[in-house]
Amino acid sequence: MFPACILDAPVKGCAKLLTHLYATLHPTPPGIRVTRFCGPLVMLKGKMAMKASELHDKTPDQLRDELVNLKKESFNLRFQQATGQLENPARLRSVKRDVARVHTVLNQKAAAAASEGA
Repeated sequence: MFPACILDAPVKGCAKLLTHLYATLHPTPPGIRVTRFCGPLVMLKGKMAMKASELHDKTPDQLRDELVNLKKESFNLRFQQATGQLENPARLRSVKRDVARVHTVLNQKAAAAASEGA
């Protein structure tokens, strides 16, 4: 296996190698592919908005984990936009809406648990 430090060191002219290494070390879900590795930023292609029906099947802990992942992705997208590297500006809107969906489902589950306990 490759040493982890190779991903931290910026190397000029080796973007394709770093992208390949990142994709190898960090497998992505089916239908998603890493398009470019830029140091701390990773550009993904093919990710679709989630459906609320998928979220209703998850536990509150899984929803919180999903919320953390979405917020990290949102940060990366905003960083890419600020540096002029953002390939898909529509993804920002999609991630914001996904965050709102997760918050909505979490609030619904909390309200349902409160009404059952009362």
